[in-house]
Amino acid sequence: MNSRELLSLLTARVQRFHLAPGGVPNLTAEDVAHALGMLRQEQVRLYARIKYSGQIEYADKLAGMIRVHVMTKKLKAGWRIPRPDFLLDVGYLMIVESVDPNLCPTCDGRAEVHPEVGPVIMCEKCAGTGKRAWQDADRAAAVRLAKSSWSETWSDRYKEAKEETVDKWEAICGPALHKRLSEPTSSLSEL
Repeated sequence: MNSRELLSLLTARVQRFHLAPGGVPNLTAEDVAHALGMLRQEQVRLYARIKYSGQIEYADKLAGMIRVHVMTKKLKAGWRIPRPDFLLDVGYLMIVESVDPNLCPTCDGRAEVHPEVGPVIMCEKCAGTGKRAWQDADRAAAVRLAKSSWSETWSDRYKEAKEETVDKWEAICGPALHKRLSEPTSSLSEL
């Protein structure tokens, strides 16, 4: 089973009845929560809870962890920040960009536009992908920085920090949960 589908069991908003043949689920939300709790890195656990379970109440803590990572790793390399809360804004941006489905506002993620008269046409705004692509101007506005300053200084730094945090956590999360949920469980007779 796909680890993303397993994580969706943690939220009450989505019901996956096809996973429950005969009315008895193969894996319950408690099974997934337990496997998630066994992940060693707290950042990975929080990221999974935010992204796959919609538990956005953990966003503040995770953004703070991203801020600490950037401060400890990158400020030593000579990075200067424009204002005290800038790195926290960068952390929130990373979370939003990774967690939000980023649906195109023109076609609502359908990749096509239904005009009132005539045939259905491909959405030009998203080039038929259904996704809204984050641009430098969007990122600069999100962290309250001039677009030129973002493009010249922070664009590459942001990508580097994102690879070391959110992208890394995404790569760890799925396989780790899949491994923990596919391991054979011990029966009561073995205890």
